[in-house]
Amino acid sequence: MSLLFLAMPLGVIVGGPLSGWIMDATHGRYGLHGWQWMFLLEGLPAVVLGIVLKSVIVDGIEDAKWLSAPEITIIRAELAKESIGKKANLLPALKEPTLWLLIATSFLYNIGNYGLVFWMPTMIKAFGSLTNSQTGLISAIPYLVAATAMVLNAQHSVRTGERRWHTAVPVFIGGVALLGSVATYALPVASIACLTVGVAGIMSTLAMFWSLPSRILTGSAAAGGAGLVNVGASVAGFVGPSTMGLLKQITGNTAAGVGLLALTLFVAGLPILAIPRRYMSAG
Repeated sequence: MSLLFLAMPLGVIVGGPLSGWIMDATHGRYGLHGWQWMFLLEGLPAVVLGIVLKSVIVDGIEDAKWLSAPEITIIRAELAKESIGKKANLLPALKEPTLWLLIATSFLYNIGNYGLVFWMPTMIKAFGSLTNSQTGLISAIPYLVAATAMVLNAQHSVRTGERRWHTAVPVFIGGVALLGSVATYALPVASIACLTVGVAGIMSTLAMFWSLPSRILTGSAAAGGAGLVNVGASVAGFVGPSTMGLLKQITGNTAAGVGLLALTLFVAGLPILAIPRRYMSAG
């Protein structure tokens, strides 16, 4: 799961500098702002990938042409074994308190996550007279560290067989580090170092968290439950950046907004600690 979610920090590592360069290099071309060119050029590959996936992704094991008959049999048996004791249909799964803990965690966590993702370039640019390209390069640093941290945290969890604290502690650390970035705002290097630790904590929790829905749900419930957890994340994607922007408009700086993001990260760790121990076992 941590290797899968490496796509997120790696996307920012490449996308941050690339976005800055696009905005600087294309501003004013054909009457469009640099940010408009950035949206057009970076949105196009996602559209193409969506078309490719439509023709590549299959609906079931039997449709996977690259699997042999014995391999399909093995996978069916493994899925049946993994499904024991899990909710298979969405409606009964809605009565599972742990699912609602995951939804609450996803909402609170992503207020901090999305708020930081959208506003960190603005925070970094405020440290001095930086170009968009320079801001993009500096913004990539925290995610470069985070890419390493999330894999190491997941590997340590596997080695020790412990999941609960490997999921909750990083997000607590992320909250403390964000507060540190506010306290050290007058010292740009120290503040960026704190932001780096904060992003590493947030990303480390992400991979661990998304291993949890499949531990309580299976079949159609897994798809529907993951969708509901994502609803919490989607709503947070509006609430986090919007609240951050509102607080910046009221106060004139990002300090209050970052403090709020830190608070939501702290609170997001609490539902994780409330998840029953049987779902946090190493098996």
